[in-house]
Amino acid sequence: MQDVRRLVASRAALPASLTEYARDQLVICVSPIVRFHFPPGNPLLALRDKTISHIAIPDPQHTSSGRTAEQALKGGRDYDLAVRRKLVIAKDNSQVAQFLENGDADVALLPMTAARVSGLWGARVIPVSPTLYPPIRMGAVVIMRSKHRSEALALLRFAASSEGRKVFRRDGL
Repeated sequence: MQDVRRLVASRAALPASLTEYARDQLVICVSPIVRFHFPPGNPLLALRDKTISHIAIPDPQHTSSGRTAEQALKGGRDYDLAVRRKLVIAKDNSQVAQFLENGDADVALLPMTAARVSGLWGARVIPVSPTLYPPIRMGAVVIMRSKHRSEALALLRFAASSEGRKVFRRDGL
């Protein structure tokens, strides 16, 4: 939502079009080569284990998903020195997925949609409790220079409707 709010503030988007259309959840993606059981209550506790040597997260300084991952680690009291030493900071979600796929990380913290888009073949996906981080809100706006403003606004209204939300939930948002 921060990015779309910036577009509205810079007058690049129609203010009335600002729409939250979905919420995402944070997940732990585990490389297929990692044979470790993650506890069901707080799977983040497993990140302290010695068998996990590298944890990839997006850059918390420049990405909202990185800040969310960091907040989840802090919220679960799992951000001690042992875990911080294991962190591999990527520039964005796609680089986090690449680190996991290439074996440069054993686990990755990503939003569910980023994990799905990346494909991450064979990776286990474990949800992180939403009580450990603020909601990942997804939003959209209509750009001022759009040639089809009315159609774009109609799409946003559909996305925010109960029927549209059912479509997004069915497809993983």
